[in-house]
Amino acid sequence: MASLSALLTLASDTGDKSLLRLLIDRGAETTALPADLGMRSGCADCVDLLMRSANSQAFTRALEVAARYGDSVAMRRLLDRGAESTENALRIAAASEAAPVEGVQSLLDRGVRQDDALDLALRHGYTPVVAALRKTGAKE
Repeated sequence: MASLSALLTLASDTGDKSLLRLLIDRGAETTALPADLGMRSGCADCVDLLMRSANSQAFTRALEVAARYGDSVAMRRLLDRGAESTENALRIAAASEAAPVEGVQSLLDRGVRQDDALDLALRHGYTPVVAALRKTGAKE
């Protein structure tokens, strides 16, 4: 069924919910879901289909992708669905030029701290992300 899994990723990436539903119904392997769970496709129905098959590890992987692209809404959604708030996600979000402070704050609110996050965020100047990190005690 490996070929169905590759098609699952393609359907997810292109936002083809009909094909995605067909593949899942026909037994496509859902243990190796697309890293972003289809969130970058803009297809909310696709994301919902994939999230039904996802485990916490898939949610955590998708959280790191969402952090990289600065998608705070997706980050909160994934955290609410069981993604582990990790130091790596904080580091990625802090390093991203696109990361709004809300995504970083979601991780900080869950107790995540990471020593390098402030240095990474400072590469973009004195931003709201830097202020949020400093507020939680991060030091240069």
